[in-house]
Amino acid sequence: MPDFGNPLAPIDYGYDFNFFTKHLVANVNYNTNCDIVINMKAPTYAVSFQLESGTRVEYSLNGLTTHGDMILTEASANLLFENRVISKIWFRGDGYIRVEAWSIR
Repeated sequence: MPDFGNPLAPIDYGYDFNFFTKHLVANVNYNTNCDIVINMKAPTYAVSFQLESGTRVEYSLNGLTTHGDMILTEASANLLFENRVISKIWFRGDGYIRVEAWSIR
């Protein structure tokens, strides 16, 4: 039961509008099934990709077309998509990716 009387208590009710995962990418082609599913009750508002290690990773938002790449030594290693609904992500290349997403109610 939620403890509404305690402002410091964890929020253990309702829906979570935040997403976080890390994913190891080690494949030459996009997988048949997506690598990441962002499944929240509301559409995403912002999504960030961070290449934490590796060399180069390409990403696709439909599993067929490369929509961009991330190179560890360049600014593209940290990407932020705002006001963009993203629910499935495919990766190929070599690296460790951090994915975070937020939605608004």
